[in-house]
Amino acid sequence: MATALTATLEQRLTRALEAVCGAVGIDPGRAELIKFTVNAVYKIDEYVVRLAQGSLAQDRAARVVAVARAFAACDAPTVTLADDITNQPVAAGDWVATVWRRGPAPGGTPSAHHLAGPLRALHSLDAPPVDLPAWSPIDKTRDRLALAISLPADDAAYTHSWAHTQLGYALDDLLARLYHVCDRLDEQLSQLQWHLPTGVVHGDAHTGNLLLPATGRPVLCDLDSVAIGPCEWDLVPTAHGPARFGRSPACQRPSVSPHWRPAEFPTGGHRFSPLAATKSPQGSGWLG
Repeated sequence: MATALTATLEQRLTRALEAVCGAVGIDPGRAELIKFTVNAVYKIDEYVVRLAQGSLAQDRAARVVAVARAFAACDAPTVTLADDITNQPVAAGDWVATVWRRGPAPGGTPSAHHLAGPLRALHSLDAPPVDLPAWSPIDKTRDRLALAISLPADDAAYTHSWAHTQLGYALDDLLARLYHVCDRLDEQLSQLQWHLPTGVVHGDAHTGNLLLPATGRPVLCDLDSVAIGPCEWDLVPTAHGPARFGRSPACQRPSVSPHWRPAEFPTGGHRFSPLAATKSPQGSGWLG
């Protein structure tokens, strides 16, 4: 299903994409928008272009390029940058892009079962030759909240209206409540006792970030959240899926990590509660 965009946003994205493509010699005329969330993702011939805006996006893109190159050197099961476009990330005004090699045709819909191999490989990596940040999921949320304070005028007006009409809060009050929840979750996470070793974690390991080709191994995409942290974190989306999205409990099967023991699967109790809350910032519990 195509991503719905306002006319204004579509124009802004088109201009940014044209600037990026012009800088690297790609024809944007055949671009097709795959999705738009934090990033706009386009496929163009043999390339995939991820486009984002702002200073945070520029810092993140530079880190992702370094991570992707280090993972490629380790033959990690992750997507790879377009090797014929060496000067990455690609800046275009306030926008920044990374350009990836488009993989082979998909071989079906990924399931939690397909996550096992790539995550086992990632968790087994020795520290790759790149400076990975310490796992800090709440900082990522705080960064996104901070962006709401400096939105362009049209976006700010829409966000204020949405907060009032959909949630019944003034935007300033809503942000204050969310910052308070961030502080609370930070404290809860700091008190958790982890059973799995610390290692390289993907940081957002769900089936939407897994590419399943018709031939070859599954690979993880979206390397924005790669860090050094507790391996349990990469298991939370699979464990939380039945409660959050109504998925079958069969998708909770373990053996994702080489160190995994079934009794430690974090699906309940005091350990799982803050993990699930951290993974679900839009849940109503955040505003309680």
